[in-house]
Amino acid sequence: MNKQSRIGRLIASDFYRWRKLVIHTQTSSGIDHDTIAYGRILGYLEMNSDHDVYQKEIEQHEELNKSTVSMILTSLEKKGLVRRESVNFDARLKRIVLTEEGRVVNRKLVKAFDDCDNEIYGGNLTEEEMDTLILLLEKVASGIRQKEENIKHD
Repeated sequence: MNKQSRIGRLIASDFYRWRKLVIHTQTSSGIDHDTIAYGRILGYLEMNSDHDVYQKEIEQHEELNKSTVSMILTSLEKKGLVRRESVNFDARLKRIVLTEEGRVVNRKLVKAFDDCDNEIYGGNLTEEEMDTLILLLEKVASGIRQKEENIKHD
């Protein structure tokens, strides 16, 4: 196996195993699987609470289609984690707002991520090694984005 193939396999394998550990940590804190799956949207809403967020923005950020995001938002709304609010200037638009319960759940999700990451990386990597790893993974991500762009233009 060449080095490039080994790198890809290590990243894929480690991501899969890391994700299982994070999900285990999150479910252990009482969060259900659906909410975990949609946690990125809760995080996005929390990070962007300084401005109005609409479904279209979530679709673009998450690279998901309209019906998928609508289904996710409906599920989160039923759980009381988000609410859709009408806006005065356009009856068709609904602002997506994170509820206080949504903030609590998002904090639990983030804490589970942080706890898991601190346990995995904090004890095994020095600060310098973590900086190097971040730099290298950002380069890998850049290569992936370039490949995706090439595919779009083919």
